[in-house]
Amino acid sequence: MANQNELQRRIEQLEATLARLTGRQPVQSDDPKDKPDYVERGSDRHAAMMGLKKAVDGEEIAIDGWTFEDVTQYGPQATKDYLVTALRQKVNELTSTIPPTQSTDPLAKNFAPVMWQPKIPLSQITEN
Repeated sequence: MANQNELQRRIEQLEATLARLTGRQPVQSDDPKDKPDYVERGSDRHAAMMGLKKAVDGEEIAIDGWTFEDVTQYGPQATKDYLVTALRQKVNELTSTIPPTQSTDPLAKNFAPVMWQPKIPLSQITEN
């Protein structure tokens, strides 16, 4: 049985052959939302990845309607203050917005250089 890398290589070969025969190039999107492993920020799936679940009435530790999926992951020595702080951090991560980034001025706020991708020439990755 072929492994995942072999299957991926075969798919890429088939797509290239199909593109050559039909005269069309496959369109690849740079939008992260088009990727199969995309998880929307703030969604229930995002919460599950962070070990959170919706809180029900009577939960001892809950913040903004969220609680831990498994509070025992922190061990028996974890204090309530520690658990509340950890939960607050996770809920803040879940509910916060992504700050806008810029890659033109390294001294300005929210600087993040553009990531190089192998299919794009290095000279084309800078912002104008």
